Amino acid sequence: KLWPGLNHGLLAMRLAGESVELWSGQRLIMISRNDEHRPLARFGATVAMAPDCSAVLVMGGIEGHIIGGVCLKEIWRFDVDEKIWNLLETPSWSPRRGAIPVVCEGRLLLVGGTGLDAHPVREVWAADMQRWYPMNWQSTSTNAPWEDAICALWVCNSQNNHYGGSLLLFDATSTLWSSKDEGRTW
Repeated sequence: KLWPGLNHGLLAMRLAGESVELWSGQRLIMISRNDEHRPLARFGATVAMAPDCSAVLVMGGIEGHIIGGVCLKEIWRFDVDEKIWNLLETPSWSPRRGAIPVVCEGRLLLVGGTGLDAHPVREVWAADMQRWYPMNWQSTSTNAPWEDAICALWVCNSQNNHYGGSLLLFDATSTLWSSKDEGRTW
């Protein structure tokens, strides 16, 4: 949410009702750190909304500036009804920004992203979802054959909309990849 009345290239943002960042052009001027339990300001985070809109997950991202910032591997869950943030158990996957969330058949897939060394992360992680809490993260694909993942989605099997389907992924070379087993084979 933007603050009205700011000019000269300054932009303020709000997260859950409180100011968190003040930018001038590309330069970070200030990050607000309230004592409340909530995620710090970040960019490049992966955001996934529960299918029933009851909760939001914020995963990874970079705190601070893209140069010298801290790459994160935490997961925060926002309960929309209660308006409460909860820091969830630290996942098994490495810190990253810009990963793609894909929801399929009661599971959440975390596809690709950019890692600590600023190189593409060519892997897929899957978690069981219970009331929009990711549980039991497991790697389904490491060193996948695709380049930097640009877009990914789950397409249900046309014969049965509840079970079966394909993970489709476009990479940086405009190649379309398909996996029927959550990224184990391509």
